[in-house]
Amino acid sequence: MPHSIRSMLATLSEGVINNEQYLYEVKWDGYRITAYVQKTKVRLESWAD
Repeated sequence: MPHSIRSMLATLSEGVINNEQYLYEVKWDGYRITAYVQKTKVRLESWAD
């Protein structure tokens, strides 16, 4: 398992790119959680934005 990775952080912009190659999701303020899974082991890491 990797020791640690960081999630991608959202970037504020004026609008969205009108292109079918892009996907978007709403970014709500709060927590991001990364789950590491290896066979029967699970580790969760979280941090506030």
